[in-house]
Amino acid sequence: MWGRNIVMENHAKSDGVTMNFNHLIERKQLQAKCGKSNTECYYVPIGHVRTMLGENVHLTMMCRRCTKRKDIFLTKEEYFMQQKLINKEIENA
Repeated sequence: MWGRNIVMENHAKSDGVTMNFNHLIERKQLQAKCGKSNTECYYVPIGHVRTMLGENVHLTMMCRRCTKRKDIFLTKEEYFMQQKLINKEIENA
């Protein structure tokens, strides 16, 4: 997947503030403007985490502002780096 920003830094704050997971989405997909504002969407994971063939993980992401949805696929290594934050956000949804 060319163009994916795979920097797995912790862009989130765990003090109750909503976490931004845009770093998991390809840059090309982030170029579309949010339906509610003139900025990029603010994506968070929702729903179930699914394992796929080839040791990949499927997540559905939703914009907090305009409710636009994106499906993303992570490698198992990418997922395990973010697993605690992803699960915490899904539980809070």
